[in-house]
Amino acid sequence: MDVSSVLTHDAVTLIRRCGSRPFFVWIHYMDPHEPYNPPERYRTMEGPWPLFSPADPHWGGPKFGENITDVPLGANPDAKAAYVRSLYTGEIEYLDSHVAKLLRTLDDLGLRDNTYIVFTSDHGEELWERGLYGHGHSLYDEQVRVPLIYAGPGLAPRTVEAPGSAIDIMPTLAELLGVKADETWHGQSIAPILIGREKWPEGRSCYVQATNYTAPEPLQLVVSGAHKLIYGTETQRIELYSLAEDAEERYNLAEERPDLAATLRAQLSKWSESFPSRSFVEKLDPSQEDILQQLRAAGYLGDR
Repeated sequence: MDVSSVLTHDAVTLIRRCGSRPFFVWIHYMDPHEPYNPPERYRTMEGPWPLFSPADPHWGGPKFGENITDVPLGANPDAKAAYVRSLYTGEIEYLDSHVAKLLRTLDDLGLRDNTYIVFTSDHGEELWERGLYGHGHSLYDEQVRVPLIYAGPGLAPRTVEAPGSAIDIMPTLAELLGVKADETWHGQSIAPILIGREKWPEGRSCYVQATNYTAPEPLQLVVSGAHKLIYGTETQRIELYSLAEDAEERYNLAEERPDLAATLRAQLSKWSESFPSRSFVEKLDPSQEDILQQLRAAGYLGDR
């Protein structure tokens, strides 16, 4: 039984055991994730490998935690990249089938109309759109634009085009459930927007702080309206894109629009001061060193 099947089985079992009692379940699937190895019924292309895992020794790739972004495909790279993308798509469809099982469980128990559901992802993947593979080395949309879906009592189906952020999930759920928000949370509740009492505020910005180990330097971004600014915290490199006119983020407008770049940079700086990065560990418990090393290798912790 694969990991996704185990997670779904355990989640369904827990929900059924809760019965009519209130419950909170966080299910963190690793599909779609390397290795790309969807079940046969979710495969649409023939390819040179049964699965794709560049960190695996079979590929002669790097050790766990080392940079795996530069993954050459050898001969016929376009065809191989298309095959890898088909495996990735298959993994997404496979994950969808597990989410469907969870929703059917709520339906079977009569809980669907009384349960708040949030579906999102921690990151996307670059699949050679810019010549590299994976995530953590940039803040372009293929890596940071992910699904964010809220569903539940009083939430009407609709699509919001403005950028949202995972940092708002906890305060939003707290307000929907009538629970007091923790004072240390930095996000803002969008519950009034979801239930239709308020409109999405024009000009509301979305921020990202990236400290992943694969990046050449810690990166930040701000999306404000139709524009997106990416900032390198060590080199002070700035990239500015018009998402409305350049959705693939190929044309850097920083030199053409210095005033706009300066405005967004100042906005990002103000946000950074109020929300400093806390990805570093000051004091380590020796008994947890193995776990801490794994977290560092996965990019969740940094070293000074």
